[in-house]
Amino acid sequence: MVNASAGTKTQLFAIFSSLFIFIVLQFGGTFLRPLPMNVSVVRFDAPLLFTNVERFREMVEVITSSWNTATCNSELTQSEESVLTEEETRESLIKKGKTKERRKSRSLQLPNKFLVVDCSGFVYIDMMGVNCLKEVYMDLQKKSIRVLFAAAKAPLRELFNVSGFYDTVSKANFYPTIHDAMFFALYRRNVFGLTRVFSNETYDTVELSDESTQDSDADGERKASWLNP
Repeated sequence: MVNASAGTKTQLFAIFSSLFIFIVLQFGGTFLRPLPMNVSVVRFDAPLLFTNVERFREMVEVITSSWNTATCNSELTQSEESVLTEEETRESLIKKGKTKERRKSRSLQLPNKFLVVDCSGFVYIDMMGVNCLKEVYMDLQKKSIRVLFAAAKAPLRELFNVSGFYDTVSKANFYPTIHDAMFFALYRRNVFGLTRVFSNETYDTVELSDESTQDSDADGERKASWLNP
């Protein structure tokens, strides 16, 4: 039917079309596969009550557990962590600056995985739901996963304010729309990648003695005299 609608007269066209599809899948498919971005959006279209908080928690666990198989910007393995600790101790013996070590450890602790919770689907939340969101936030924070909340309605924000939710979760994690939360997550993820690259670089300081400075001054005078005879 496809060949007839395309206007072909023989079955020879099927050979070329099948060969083209095979080439695309065999050779070009590896370049077209999607990369794991480690940014997911969770939407729960139901009231978050004591009857379904465990269902919400299981849904979050399923999403976050799938990130363990991702290799793009994933967490450091144990072997890499051991190598980094050995390098840090060696650098401390060579009297590297403490500010540089703090900057390196801080860059390695930045989260590179983000979970955006779409709060527009929450019709109503009771105290069990508020405590569930707190526990999910703290548990994922221990796993270096940052949780962002987007599109929270005014009654929901008032409930968070009265229940003391903002004492655990900062208001900086709330965004008016999902697009804003996704933009922030992608921006922070790119910043983490750049910070991680720069943190792995090493710099050696060179101390100049008085003799070397005198030699450099003499060389400068010889160059100046050569330029201005």
